[in-house]
Amino acid sequence: MWSWAEREVAREQPHLMLSHDEHDAPVALVGAPVGGIFPVQFLVSRGSDDEVMRRVVADTVRELDYYLIELGEPDPWAYAGYHCGTAANLYSRVHWGYVDSKET
Repeated sequence: MWSWAEREVAREQPHLMLSHDEHDAPVALVGAPVGGIFPVQFLVSRGSDDEVMRRVVADTVRELDYYLIELGEPDPWAYAGYHCGTAANLYSRVHWGYVDSKET
């Protein structure tokens, strides 16, 4: 069983960076899972009153849930890395990128 939780992501380790078409900066980081739990660090406020930011966060959470949990991949970390290079990622509002080390 996979899940994700808000935790700090070690930027010196490989991680994923999520961005959104409606926001100029990265929205969240995702680290490799530990004990079936992916650490997710939001780089924006999840409690914003701004309508656009609420949409950005909601879209990002929906993608996290889908790709890390709901899709049911045996290795969602590997699949998320693969997803970074797909057309689905290119055409989505939320874009996943793989970061090999402290590049953010």
